[in-house]
Amino acid sequence: MDAELETHVAFHLTGRRPDAGLGNVEQLDLRPALLARYRDLARLRYDFPLVLVENGRGESFVQALSGIVDALLLGIAQDEDDERATWHVLRLEREMRANVAEGVSGSLATLWDAASARLASPSDAALRKSLDRARSALKVDGEVVDCDAALPGRLVAHGWRLVQQERAGRFRGFIDGLCIRLSDILRADFVRSDAGRSPKSLKASFGGSHSDEFDFRAMSRMLGAAGSGDTMRETRRCRIG
Repeated sequence: MDAELETHVAFHLTGRRPDAGLGNVEQLDLRPALLARYRDLARLRYDFPLVLVENGRGESFVQALSGIVDALLLGIAQDEDDERATWHVLRLEREMRANVAEGVSGSLATLWDAASARLASPSDAALRKSLDRARSALKVDGEVVDCDAALPGRLVAHGWRLVQQERAGRFRGFIDGLCIRLSDILRADFVRSDAGRSPKSLKASFGGSHSDEFDFRAMSRMLGAAGSGDTMRETRRCRIG
């Protein structure tokens, strides 16, 4: 065994350079050949980037782009073209991932359309058909974010905003219910009043379909003879109104 080979074997077994014959490799930014494909993460399919889902609930407030694409492909599986469509959509996903890694930002729909426009040439009808079918099935949207130093803060802010929106929605529903109940109180008070029993008001309450079949003047006199009901005090009416 020649001296150079012995030097390489010794380094492989011990991690030490027995002499100065083996050059210094620390500054060469080398990595094992088996890990070479991991140098460009944009070419790998993993959990990033993420989509901060608009109007998401529970655990679905944030989803991995790969997970969204998997669910989409499962939903459009229909015929013998499924495998080709799968490769086309995965190619689009890889294009979007590369764009996000380069600093491109935006919503999922925006990035999807931009990547689709770049990939689907007018002459490639099959690719365009696959991407159009997948785009029509895409029901999720939201900002696409990559794994960087700003991600934790954006995740917390997004989750907090959705929680506040849900709380505001519940509160709005409660307020709307109160408004309806108060409107019913005012309407009932008006019906018991003299103005509510006038011929004009009675006719308006019946609508136009059968209004000609009733004598609203006679109806008004009959209801007036029955006595006007108790109406609320003006102070309470103003407070409700």
